[in-house]
Amino acid sequence: MGLFNAYKSLSKANDTLKRLEYTIGRLQVNMDMCNYSAARSYCNDAASLVKTFLETVEQSKTAEISMYTFMGQKMRVMQLAMLFNEALQSANAIITRNGY
Repeated sequence: MGLFNAYKSLSKANDTLKRLEYTIGRLQVNMDMCNYSAARSYCNDAASLVKTFLETVEQSKTAEISMYTFMGQKMRVMQLAMLFNEALQSANAIITRNGY
């Protein structure tokens, strides 16, 4: 049962990271184009995906200690959490400053 749970959690975490890569990429494109209303939507989607990722890895000790690849770099969960937190806070500040 533990092995199946670990596999399921790792699979879901990796799937969520792939979706996060796409969403953060779209967020960056919209930020670069000053399309802040669309950027707000992608920022909210990314925040939701980050929450899903963190909840998923909490379900399995194996998933918590595993290495993940995000945008070509290998990182642990804590590094990813800090990266996501910093990126989303920065994006939110810029979007809010521009009235969205």
